[in-house]
Parts: sequence; C-alpha cells; structure tokens
Amino acid sequence: MIEMPETDVIIVQKQTVLERYSNFNVNFDDLSTPKKDGIKGVHLSHETHTQTRTKLLQILEQKKLSYNLMNLDELKQKNIPFFQVTNTHKGLTSKKQLIISLGGDGTLLNASHFVGGKTKLLGINSCPTYSVGYLCAANPSNMEGIISQILNEVSEKIIPVRRLKVCVDSSDQNLPLALNDVLVCNKHPAASSRYEISVQNLEINGSDHEIHISSGIWISNAAGSTAAISAYGFPPLPIHDSKVYVACREPYLPKKDKMKMGHFVWDGDSESVIVHSRMRQGIACIDGPDAIAPFGFGTNISISSPKECALNLVLSS
Repeated sequence: MIEMPETDVIIVQKQTVLERYSNFNVNFDDLSTPKKDGIKGVHLSHETHTQTRTKLLQILEQKKLSYNLMNLDELKQKNIPFFQVTNTHKGLTSKKQLIISLGGDGTLLNASHFVGGKTKLLGINSCPTYSVGYLCAANPSNMEGIISQILNEVSEKIIPVRRLKVCVDSSDQNLPLALNDVLVCNKHPAASSRYEISVQNLEINGSDHEIHISSGIWISNAAGSTAAISAYGFPPLPIHDSKVYVACREPYLPKKDKMKMGHFVWDGDSESVIVHSRMRQGIACIDGPDAIAPFGFGTNISISSPKECALNLVLSS
C-alpha cells in the first residue's frame, strides 16, 4: 500500500467515457447519444463533469482546504484497502473526516467501500443531465452551501446508513461493505445457481432453511431498496431502516412446489442470512461487478448488517 499525504479532503472522481476510452481510437461521433444543444452526449457529459470538478476545486481552494484528487483506478494502483470495522484497515481518511465522490451513484457506491468510522461521504452528481444521482446530496448548483454546512457541523442530513457485511468461509479476502446489495450466484450467467439458504435464529413461513435452484439470490439493504431488488415488488425503505430484503431470481420449480423463502424480509439488527453453496464456481458480487468474492462447493457465505458497519452518508434535504 502506498502511503498518501493526509489532506483536509479526499475526492474520488469518476473517469468519463471520453477519458477512459480516448486512447482506443473510438469514434464517439458514431457511438454517442443524440445531439443536445449541438453537442453529443458523450462530449456533453465529459464537459459538464470537468466543469463541475473545476468549480469544486475552486471552492476548496477558496476555503483554503487541501485535497487529494483520485479516480477509482488510482485507488487500486495505490492498493488502498477497503474499510474494515475492525480498524485493521481504516480505508480513506482525511483531516476534516470528509470524502467527496464526484460522479454519479456508481462512483459513490465504489467510493463508499473505502469509507467508514467517523468519516463522512458526500456525493456530488457531477452531471445531473445524464446521471440519476439518487444517493448524491449535492450537484453543481448547491455543492458550495452543502460543503460549508458539513465543515461548520451544522448539517442535519448526515445519516448512518446500514451496509451489508459479507463473510466467506475459509477466506481472507479483503471484501468491502455493501451499501446497495449483494448478489450470490454462479460464476457463469447461463449456469444454475444452487444453494441452501437460511436465516440465523429465524423461520420464514414455517421453514428455517430451503434449497434453491435459480439464477441467484439478491440481498439488499435500505439504500438499495429502490435498485435491482425493487423489481420483485418490495416497497422502498427509509434509508436509515435496518430491514434487509431477499429475493430469489428466476427460481426453477420442476415439481411446481411453492417456495417459502423466495422473497422475504429480515431484521438487520438481530439476524443474518447464510447461503450454503452447492456450486463448484460461485461468486458473491458486492455492489455490482467490481468487487467479487469467489467460492466453491460447500462454502458458507454469511451476510449481516451490523450497526457498526454503517456509513455516515450526507443526504439531500
């Protein structure tokens, strides 16, 4: 791990499509979205992001705050470890206990893996025209005021948001905490996911465990309740809620049996889900495809949501 100089603020920014693929001889005029005000989508998104970044750096410089600006690839190159609640790895820290993600929800989710403890995470949606930014409290028009509130400790919108902790038997993998969701499935998308699921000290519809053959199983906390798992009919949860949603994807029921543990809710304060693998090549995907824990047949994957794993997330008013 490369030691970084401690600064007042750390900024984790996305790489725009133009930045990431400009060296691959891609003709963006052919691939970008339809014109808007005479500028195509890829170029407009890039320009808006860079303008937001310039404005943000000017705000920090006016406030005489030092900063370290990195993208996600640079975090990996520096071997910055994911935050761990045991304090073995503290992740990203700064003098003002503030990390800023500059991009959209994807950038914020990835940045959150490095943040924990008393450190706060502020998401700035750098290009609201092309990015939803559901978890981002700020945008180019209001970010100066929100940053001032945080630094002056007058913001009332810093909420401890639950995250999911994934533990894989017989593994010393440095896994991040999931802010959105965890998908446990077969390594190959065309192969069946075979596993036995149970909830510690809890029966669901009269059953304490169930064997599934499916396309995998989603486990989502409150912050992810409006994401992929919402397709299964779960209502959105208040972002501070401790409940956890579970949904089996495309179950295979050859005898037309009814699943008792296909879709259910459990309490993150007192229970945890155990997935016992019946797959030779399984993976647990944490907040998407970038953080993956492989496992084999007979492995137990435990997913819990302890209070001490919460993230101090800055939310919009």
